[in-house]
Amino acid sequence: MVDKKISQLILDDREKRYEFLCKTLNEYKLTVLCGKINYPSNNKNTFEANKAFYVLYDILKERFKGYIKFEKILEGYDGKALINVLDIPLREAKKISIEIEESHSLGRLFDIDVYDLNGIPIDREQLGFKRRRCILCGDEARICIANRKHSLNEILEVVNNLILEYKG
Repeated sequence: MVDKKISQLILDDREKRYEFLCKTLNEYKLTVLCGKINYPSNNKNTFEANKAFYVLYDILKERFKGYIKFEKILEGYDGKALINVLDIPLREAKKISIEIEESHSLGRLFDIDVYDLNGIPIDREQLGFKRRRCILCGDEARICIANRKHSLNEILEVVNNLILEYKG
């Protein structure tokens, strides 16, 4: 029962974030980026999740320095999320985001979405990049999630160890 209530609160937060994102798109009419952490738990506000988020925050702030026109950190049951309005072409912002996700030691945990003016996220495949891989086995992440291939404890152990070992 508690898990269902928390899951609903997480979904409600995601909806609120998307509504805020759309409002921000309509106001600025520029590229909007949303950065958050893929954290596999109903508690998305752990020490580890927050540590990873602030690593992502610092990276995004540095990589998009000079292009950020607006910034806001949203907090809730779905964890922290950074909303940035960027004065940079959409595809360029997405390419930089993918490069961060693929090259940083915590990049597998980073979820950086870039939205067009209609509120649709640009898919990495649209730019010729492959789908994201599972942090445990290397298969396509979507398939592992859909098939519940790995236990939550198994995933959390790997994710938390990755974050705690990070020395950036």
